[in-house]
This record gives sequence, C-alpha cells and structure tokens, in this order.
Amino acid sequence: MKTIKKFLIMALAAFNVQAIQAQTDPTPVNSQITEVTVFLRGAQVSRFSQPALVKGENVLLFKGLASGIDPNSIQVKAPQDVLINSVIHEVNYMSGLQQPKRIAILADSAVILRDQVTLNSQEIQSLEQEKALVLANQRLAGEQNGVEVLELEKAANFFRNRLRDISDRTMAIQKKNADLAKRQTRINQQLAELQANLNRPSNDIVVKVSSPSAQRIDLEVRYLVQEATWTPGYDIRAKDTQNPIRIDYRADVVQVTGEDWENVKLKLSTGNPSQGATPPIVSQWNLYAQSVYAERRTRGYAEAMAAPAPAMAKDAEEVSEGFGGEAEPLEDAVSFDGDTRTTTLANYTQVEAGATTAEFVIQIPQTVKTGEKPQQVAIQSSELPADYRHFAVPKLDLSAFLTARITGWESLNLLPGQARIFFEGTYVTEAYLDPALTEDTLSLSLGRDPKLVITRELLKDFSKARTIGLNREKTIAWEIKVKNTKATAAKLSLEDQVPVSMDKDITVKVEDISGAKHDLETGKLNWELALAPGETKTLRIVFTVKHPKNKVVPGI
Repeated sequence: MKTIKKFLIMALAAFNVQAIQAQTDPTPVNSQITEVTVFLRGAQVSRFSQPALVKGENVLLFKGLASGIDPNSIQVKAPQDVLINSVIHEVNYMSGLQQPKRIAILADSAVILRDQVTLNSQEIQSLEQEKALVLANQRLAGEQNGVEVLELEKAANFFRNRLRDISDRTMAIQKKNADLAKRQTRINQQLAELQANLNRPSNDIVVKVSSPSAQRIDLEVRYLVQEATWTPGYDIRAKDTQNPIRIDYRADVVQVTGEDWENVKLKLSTGNPSQGATPPIVSQWNLYAQSVYAERRTRGYAEAMAAPAPAMAKDAEEVSEGFGGEAEPLEDAVSFDGDTRTTTLANYTQVEAGATTAEFVIQIPQTVKTGEKPQQVAIQSSELPADYRHFAVPKLDLSAFLTARITGWESLNLLPGQARIFFEGTYVTEAYLDPALTEDTLSLSLGRDPKLVITRELLKDFSKARTIGLNREKTIAWEIKVKNTKATAAKLSLEDQVPVSMDKDITVKVEDISGAKHDLETGKLNWELALAPGETKTLRIVFTVKHPKNKVVPGI
C-alpha cells in the first residue's frame, strides 16, 4: 500500500513539473509578413499570427526572423483582454535565416546538373574502354593468317565506322558537359550572391502574454530593419510643345534582410528613422586671447584638418548609395509617349501626407525578394502645365535648346533623384532633380532643336582698331541671325555678352545691342524673341574697348 501511494505521489509531482514546464516553455508561432513600410533607409515590417492561448500565462516565440532588427523598435498589438507582460529580443546564433524558395530551387538545379555531368563523364569512360577493346580486336584480326581480302575489307570498315561512332559520341558528350559546366557556374554565382546574407544570425522575439481564457487571438508584431531602402526616380515625358508635361514618379525598392516579402501591402515613406529626431543645441561661444605665434600654429593645424578629402571614385559612390544593381522595371510600367495612358502601379497608389512625411500606399500586393536587384515600382503619375521655350548662347554653342518651365510641382512630394527625360517618344537625357535647389518654376532641357537655325558672325566692315595719342581703341561688331524653320511659332531666350572692365585704365563703350536687356555688372545680354513660322531676326552687338597702347588686353 505504501509503495502504491509513493508511486502516485511521484507521478503527481512529475505531472505538476510537466504542467509548469508547459506553461513556461516558449510556444513557436507561425507568422506571415503582411505589411511593410519602406523608408529612405530601413523598413518597418508587420507580422500577423493567430496563436491559440491557454488560460493564464503564455510564452510565444517568433523564431528565425530577419537579421538586423532594432530591439527598440519592436511593438506588439493584441486584443484588449490580453495582457502583454513582456517582449524580449534575442539573437539566435545557432539557427540561421530560413532559406528562401528561390535558393532551394537553384540548389536543387545545381545538384541535378552535377549529377548529369557525372553520368556523362562515366559514359565517356565507357566509350574509351570500348575504343580500347576495338583497337585490340583490330590488331588481333590483322595477326590472323589466311584471311581473305573480302573479309579483311569488311573488318576494316567495321573498325573504322565503330571508331568514328565512338569519337563522335565522345565529342557530343564533351560538348554537352561544357554547356552544363557553364550553367553550373552561373547557378553557383547566383547562389553565392543570394546566400551571402543567410550566414548571419537570425532574430527571435519572445512575447509573454496573459489571457483570461483559452482562445485564439489576432496578434501583430512590428519591428524596424535596417537592410532595406527605396530610391526615388522620375520619368519626365513631353508629347510635344502644345501639351502638358507628365511626371512619372517611381521608386527602386531593394532589401537584403534575409527573408522574402511575399504578397505584402507595400508602403513607401519619405521618412528616414536612421537620421534621429533630436534637434541640435547651440553651445556657448566663448572668445579668448592668445599669442600671435600660438594663433598661427592653431590656425595652420585647423586649415590642414579642414583640407578637402580626395574625391571618391564614382564606383565607390554607387556602391555606397544602395544594396543592389540596376533596377528591373515592371512589364507594364513604361509608356512610349506622353499621350499613351499605360496602366501602372501609379493607378493603384494612394498618397497619404503627414505632418513631416508622405506615404505612398500601393493597393496591389507586392513581392520583394531578399538579395534581389532593385524592383522598380511606379508610385505616382501627374500632368503639369509647362511653358515651352528655346534657349541659346550662340557665343558658346549655335544650337537652340528646347526647355520646359514647369509650375505646380510643389504638391508632388518630390525627393532628390535621377530623372529620365523623354520628348516626342524619344529618350533625350538624364538629369538630377533636386527640389531643394529648385525655385517656383522647374526648368528642364528637352534637347537640341535643329529647326531653329542660329549663326553668329564677326562683322569685319564694322570692326576696326585705331591709335589715338597714348590710347588704343578697338571696335568689335557681331551679327546674330536666328531663323525659325518650324511650322509653328517659337519663343527663344537668347544670351550673349559684352566685356566688363576690371581695370580703371580700360573702358568699354556699348554702341549697339539691338534692344537687349543689359546687366551692367556681369555684361550679360538677354533677348526674349517671339519668332513666327519662317521668320528670321537679326541682332547686333557692337562695342568699343579703349586702353593704353603700351598694354595688351587679352581676348580683345
């Protein structure tokens, strides 16, 4: 009887230990990434799960998450009747990141190719053995006496044909192996690139909650990762000079967090959490006197420390600016002229402007692979009024450049980025767009217009030099002709210049500038011309420079 009671006590104690351990051991939770907000640097990831809770305390484990999680950014959202006791962040060095599907597929392909190469190599060995056997039999047949000529000829033909077949088969297999080896190299290179981020430790999040009853709840975990970014860019398209200009706002999104974002709600924010939010504080500015020698020594050291660093190479700049290579555009994200209304993600993007940032919310779920090249996403498309006019500086270039002066761009939440410019369906150039340096009117060059013909010639009959006493005078005259060969009217802003004296012994007298606006400080001349179709206008610049005859004035 005592033995039975002792056994029952031990069994009850073991049951209690198991029950306590079941309450304290973490319960792995299956979760999926449902929403990602990508900042200019970093991204906020939202994971959704539906764990089953028991009454009382529950310890939930979110395992194998992306590396580089900021512990201070972790947030947990649960129903109101569930108490969140604690949230613990752990770095798991024993378990790496989960291998994405694409890596598994590539790894399987590499194994299949390796096995195929091995089988082909074994077949080549078999053919070599057969070739040796044929050659041995050929020698044996030649050593036999009394063989008839006809039989000998048949044997020779057989050996020749068989050796040719073996040689052809061997060459075909070797060529196939060479092709397989090239495919193996490409796959291994791609695997090395994709697996580079998988060797880092993963992150675990342990959430302790208390539930009033056994229930299944909706639980959301949010955290910030650093290895993600989006870079703004623009496609600026003008159909012709009679229509508004269109600005397609796009983003190059890339992330190397070690886990794929599959079919997530994607947001692009103009914010940058890595910059910090603490405003600067002005410290007291104290002045004190020191000896002249000490002042010179201190100043020399400061100047040496402030010397500009060597210029960074272009390749190094490009590597530091992002995580991947060239962007891969979406199939439906490009239209070929300003009039085509091609459907892009911009048609399914909502702009939400906050107090300090703006968010572009893409309504269609997106997939962004880890370690991939940047994925190009169209986020906004707008048409803005533009004033088209030509600009020319014939002293430097006889070409007339068509420009577009755009207004109303302030409402687009633009960020600094590269802009590809298209005119009449043709790519023109690439320019860097920086809204911070742009005034109320955004001016863009749409390229050279050969239909505005400009000439600039020195008028020798008007240009002359003479000596008067101790001074020398030289008159210079230029003639500029502008012809509009277009079928439509054109507006041209034309610039030239007259010299400006920087010496009291040198004087410049402007004789004729054909009504140009003259800036006396810089010598710049400006004409605003309206040219009718086929119209030609002639402008003259005549000025006289007077200087002592014993001095030489360069450029005159």
